[in-house]
Amino acid sequence: MELRKQLQFAFVLLLAITLLLFSIDINVINAISLVFILLFGVPHGALDHKIYFSTSSNKGKAKFFILYTGLIVAYLVWWFFEPVSAFVFFLLLSAFHFGQEFLEEHRVQNSLLLNLIWGYLIIIAPLLYNYEEVTPYLEA
Repeated sequence: MELRKQLQFAFVLLLAITLLLFSIDINVINAISLVFILLFGVPHGALDHKIYFSTSSNKGKAKFFILYTGLIVAYLVWWFFEPVSAFVFFLLLSAFHFGQEFLEEHRVQNSLLLNLIWGYLIIIAPLLYNYEEVTPYLEA
């Protein structure tokens, strides 16, 4: 495993242990989460075009960015009109993506079901650790 991935894993493990052992204010947890999203999530998503161009025979940059932006706008419209179904789709897609990333990195032969199960475990963890804070959002 490359150094960057080892550091990411170490940070996440340290954060998880800290959250389990100490009572930390929700605002601090939110700030830490925001930092992780900005440091790891945004750069990860910013590489989507490079992944596409390295794996696709279609190298049209304008076509890719129009399609990519169109999908984002369509999803935002869906979220506006049908937030529950859009959120469920988001969770399923995220679970698949998280599972796929992890299993590919660890050279585990993956499948749709295995990707969803592993990714779901990643997604459900915050709900288990912050049940009281998350419940009002789920009831809305």
